[in-house]
Amino acid sequence: MPGLARDFTDIDSAPDPERCVSYLDAVATAEPIAAGKRRRDRLLALRPGDAALDVGCGTGDDIRALASLVGPNGRVVGFDASRSLIAEARRRTTAEHGPVEFIVGDAHALPFEDGEFDAARIERTLQHVENPGQVLCELVRVVRPGGVIVTCEPDWGTLVFDATEPELARLAERIATSSLRHGWIGRQLRGRLLDAGCADATVTAETIVIDDYATLQRLGNIELLIAREPRLEALVVDLRSRAARGRLFTSLTTFTVCGRVT
Repeated sequence: MPGLARDFTDIDSAPDPERCVSYLDAVATAEPIAAGKRRRDRLLALRPGDAALDVGCGTGDDIRALASLVGPNGRVVGFDASRSLIAEARRRTTAEHGPVEFIVGDAHALPFEDGEFDAARIERTLQHVENPGQVLCELVRVVRPGGVIVTCEPDWGTLVFDATEPELARLAERIATSSLRHGWIGRQLRGRLLDAGCADATVTAETIVIDDYATLQRLGNIELLIAREPRLEALVVDLRSRAARGRLFTSLTTFTVCGRVT
């Protein structure tokens, strides 16, 4: 994903927005990522008739899943800064998905009333925004007291490669982290959510392990790092060789923080 970092900062201005859509589709369908998403949905504790918000909704896969939890009398809103992604989300959504709506806007200033929602989620979005703390404060504002906010972000400082040259693996981790606005946001989530006004912030960690090169390329775009640092070409050759021998090991840890609005 590091090679797409600039594109995700402003998808509508990216040279190839479709590449971002393809990446989101790859992530949404990969296991255990898809299973993790559904576990996080359960943390929202949604009931029929509830109103839920998904900030950074992308193509709308998660918001359509939430619609099935709140039922026909509920409300789910997908919110994203990208007009391209919202257009794609609307294209993929039908009346059969239930009470779904999509809005384009700036997560730093959500166009909703105080306490308008029963729960909100934000996943793999804070790493790209200008001010994560302000976005979290906005989420706390629009969720009613007692409502739940679920945040989930990878921490690119936990990126691990089993490599013949450890220094190249460390270089790839440093580049991956620095290519994002907030590469260490995963480890900061709990503190930021508490500072924004949540209580009882609980943390779970999930380490995704990749042991085949096709998945690594699809989800990590590792070869795009070479454009930033040509020395990493030797790492890619090493990883391909390990994959061919059944010895590839790569991992990344994602942190989920669930808080309750006070």
